Amino acid sequence: MSELKDLSKQRASIRARLTLFEKYLKPLVELKQANISQIEEREITENLFFRLLAQAQMLIDLWTNSDKVESVSAGFTNNLKLPVIKISLYDGNMNQWLEFRDMYLSLIHNNERIDDVTKFHYLKSYLTGSAAAVISSVTVSANNYNIAWSLLCERYNNKERTFKVSMLYILSQMKDY
Repeated sequence: MSELKDLSKQRASIRARLTLFEKYLKPLVELKQANISQIEEREITENLFFRLLAQAQMLIDLWTNSDKVESVSAGFTNNLKLPVIKISLYDGNMNQWLEFRDMYLSLIHNNERIDDVTKFHYLKSYLTGSAAAVISSVTVSANNYNIAWSLLCERYNNKERTFKVSMLYILSQMKDY
């Protein structure tokens, strides 16, 4: 019986220590959760900022380029104003990869007047869904732009997969006839 009382006292002592430990641990857990929500809020704000910055830069570039195109073509035509070319958002749909890739390459990636950081912001602004997830862990920097572009190309520049998806799409369209 004496042994049972000793075990009960030890259990009570351990419970008291656990309660005290929990009391000290609880504010730390709450602090960590607050930090996580602040980090998430910061990330949302940064993504919005960079997306808007990329869009503003794109508009500036398009206006600058359209002025140059107009002045060059003015000698050949009667002030022909070309329409603005827009790159569609890419969400990871394999049927849209080639169109997105070719437009992005010709308007942004191969444009030597745009630095790599700006190209990276453009790239992030044009991606949604699973395509955005491919590069979401890559930090925006000049050094990381080519890494991000390579990751996208490795994922979606798969000719065999593109062929299969295209064939499935064509076959699904043929079923309707």
